[in-house]
Amino acid sequence: MSVQSRSLVRSALLASVASAALPGIASGAVVLYTNDADFTTDASGLGYTQTYVETFEENDMTGYGGFVSNPLESGVPGPGFPSGLDAPDLAIVGTGSNLFGILPYGGWPGIPSAGVGTNSEFGTVIIEFGGGGVDAVAFEVLGISTFTTNIPEQVEYTILSPTDEVMSTGVFPTPDAETGSFMGVVSDAPMGSIEIRGSRFGLDTQEYVDNVQGWHAGGAAPGDANGDGLANFADILAIIGAWGSCPGCPEDLNGNGNADFADILEVIANWS
Repeated sequence: MSVQSRSLVRSALLASVASAALPGIASGAVVLYTNDADFTTDASGLGYTQTYVETFEENDMTGYGGFVSNPLESGVPGPGFPSGLDAPDLAIVGTGSNLFGILPYGGWPGIPSAGVGTNSEFGTVIIEFGGGGVDAVAFEVLGISTFTTNIPEQVEYTILSPTDEVMSTGVFPTPDAETGSFMGVVSDAPMGSIEIRGSRFGLDTQEYVDNVQGWHAGGAAPGDANGDGLANFADILAIIGAWGSCPGCPEDLNGNGNADFADILEVIANWS
């Protein structure tokens, strides 16, 4: 999809906000982002709600990291992640390579937090979404070459529907200095997976992903702070974990910009 095509589709998406419909857009049309604020504005404007953020901080790795399960799945215990991923209906898959978890460490300069990716330049990372897919997704990409740690100069992608039909394929816009490694996709139809491959200096890089956001049309169920479709004690724990100011976070159920006692009351009122 060309830059012009992205602009046209994005304009059509934004023009459809008022009616909550997407007239004149072919099924599976997507818009690509390298700016977090633009992505959040457009996804929210279409009525999509962020239902989870997978940070990979629930790991028990040490040092600079280690091999993890491939696939690495929600709630499935394995090496590096004793309880699997916290985010619901999510899997990270390495193709042509094992999956490796990384941590901030002196030997890997530039890595701000935990992430998961391939341990070979010849592999790719696939982010898979269960539960009928997601309507928008965002994540951060970091590429590690043999000699240095860098954001890839180019990130190729392939997006499949929940039934494995190709929705879109192409290249993400090059990240700029201020937006860093952020990559986002807003779609007019559910996405089942996105595969990414990075390169720098014309060579494949090892790709690592972090802070994977899942967004859904219609938002989460009332009182559901952790995206599992229920309002229960797990949501109360999620709210306590995010306590305080957190504008736009899924734990802020009443939209006042804070995770607080009012959100706990929201959970209780919608207990399921």
